Amino acid sequence: MKAIDDTVYEVDCLQVEVGGATGVVGQYYIKGSKIKEIYDYEGQESLDDATVNNLVSCFQLQSTAFDKRSFLATFKLYTKSVVGLLGKNGTDEDGIKQVQAGMENYMKNVILPNFENYECYTGESQNSKGMIPLMAYRPDGKTPYFTFWKYGLVEIGLPDGK
Repeated sequence: MKAIDDTVYEVDCLQVEVGGATGVVGQYYIKGSKIKEIYDYEGQESLDDATVNNLVSCFQLQSTAFDKRSFLATFKLYTKSVVGLLGKNGTDEDGIKQVQAGMENYMKNVILPNFENYECYTGESQNSKGMIPLMAYRPDGKTPYFTFWKYGLVEIGLPDGK
């Protein structure tokens, strides 16, 4: 995970093969609880060949389509939501303005000029005011990564591999 401009995190991810006759994709740990993820890959008799993105699978992200205009409208709702939460959590006005300016600058200078290179996702709830994680590929064309807004994430603890 790499922090960019104190505004977003870029998180490399992997395309992984999953499956087995039971349909169990894997065991993931969220807040210390083991969760089994079960998927039904439409049209596949066996899950042996399925390839999934590990972050999409683990966090049950849903692919969605946006054009620039609708993406910007959603971004404005999301920014308003983040600003409200920052204020509610005691961030002072200068701090809020700094976060807002960072988000707007990153959107204007990085995301919008490269919008066609991103794939948009929503969380499982498909909250219209929620973050739209963006997936793109590193310059090698093979390594996928997600961009997440820093101030829209909640830290969770993961077990230490046990």
